[in-house]
Amino acid sequence: MNPSRKPFFISTGVFLVSMLTLYLAHPVLLGAIGQYLVAEDILRPADAIIVIGRDKQGERVERAVELFRQGLGRQLILSGQQIRWRTNSADIMKHHAAVLGVPQEAILIDRDGTTPTVQAEHVRELMAQAGLKSAILVTHSYHSARAIEAFQTVLAQAGMAVMSAPVATTSFDPRAWWTTRKGAKAVFEEYWQWAWGASEGE
Repeated sequence: MNPSRKPFFISTGVFLVSMLTLYLAHPVLLGAIGQYLVAEDILRPADAIIVIGRDKQGERVERAVELFRQGLGRQLILSGQQIRWRTNSADIMKHHAAVLGVPQEAILIDRDGTTPTVQAEHVRELMAQAGLKSAILVTHSYHSARAIEAFQTVLAQAGMAVMSAPVATTSFDPRAWWTTRKGAKAVFEEYWQWAWGASEGE
């Protein structure tokens, strides 16, 4: 063999081995990327249960009401924003919670929540006004790590504690998100918003 060909064969071999390793390991690596977006805590009773974002299917509100019925919170705080003319997602969530049996007086709402940080700041004000010191945060699983990071940072400034209770959704499996269009979209959008601080929370 021509000695000058050895580096070529060595580098080609390393490349092929690397590609084979990535191919065999990619479910684990990609699964880790999805799992990193999910934050879930062991829950204990709190003063409030917070629901954020545009709850398009009503899953977040239903999860929050379930926790409310279990006695894990005495107030429901719903943070939304304007989604079209004279339509605010917080009002939609409030109506949903009321239909599910939550008393009107147990519901507090923020109609101007945008990013997780802004939502956290508004919720902190509502909690302070109501004398609440602890909360459980409900959002979808793919959004939970980014959301709880923002809420813990903001609420800690007021001596408030918050736990994460994410909602699973059929459109996002953290262990196989790349196998569906909706799963891939959720992951890419979430990392993009996390990295660049996009103007809208999910």
